[in-house]
Amino acid sequence: MGTVAQIMERLRRHPDLKYREATGTVTVEPATADGFPVTLSEGADEWVVSFAGWHEHFTSEEEAINCFVFGLSDRCRLRVNYRGSLPHRWTVEERMTPSPNPEPVLVRDSLCPGWGWKGFSDEEATQCRADRGLASAG
Repeated sequence: MGTVAQIMERLRRHPDLKYREATGTVTVEPATADGFPVTLSEGADEWVVSFAGWHEHFTSEEEAINCFVFGLSDRCRLRVNYRGSLPHRWTVEERMTPSPNPEPVLVRDSLCPGWGWKGFSDEEATQCRADRGLASAG
């Protein structure tokens, strides 16, 4: 069974999640306006996981699935930096403690060139709680 098919099988157990499937790709839509889409695309020998403008290439199916599931968890935050109104840098952060104001840790960074005033916003992954079983294979 392909990676997208595995993910789709798991997503069907969560009817509250909005998702769409295309050939070789699955995207889970954000649950709130403050969220971000989480996408997994499979190719011949690699997988790409993206959270809005951030993306990472994987040569391991297991690592790609783990990253995809992490993006759906409440441990994931996407920090978006802007130049003017254009987003130019996406930083994925992981919540390391259960407190309401945890110190995030930088996980991955993605950068695109931009101009103008610099600002940022934090977008929370609220699609799915880590304890809801999406990560389990069974």
